[in-house]
Amino acid sequence: MTNLLGLLGMMGSLLWGFHLAAGLGAYIDITAIVLVLGGAVMFAVATGGLKQSLDSALEKFGIGAIYFGWLGFLIGLVAIFQNIDAISDEGVLDVTALGAAMSIATLTILYGYINAWVLVPALKVLNG
Repeated sequence: MTNLLGLLGMMGSLLWGFHLAAGLGAYIDITAIVLVLGGAVMFAVATGGLKQSLDSALEKFGIGAIYFGWLGFLIGLVAIFQNIDAISDEGVLDVTALGAAMSIATLTILYGYINAWVLVPALKVLNG
């Protein structure tokens, strides 16, 4: 019971922090979610196969989530640099547009660590 309470507390703390920082909507990007979750699942399958234990699969999933979070960040940076002229107005950098693009790039890192440090431990506790 205390494990479940701790897990709910972790999730509540994160959601509260998200809400206070920028609102929950600022932290949702479908492309970033698919990149991190899809990459993490495929990493777990590629490194452990389909006949691994659940604990092993969760560990590999967590590692893959962090890897793909950072890869998503690099993909986002390349996209920003490729489109830097589109986020500038007559040679002057539009800081608002750059900030929006950068937030998408950094969300993949956030998703990777949330999966590895919150979701994986929660699933392990719930699995018993």
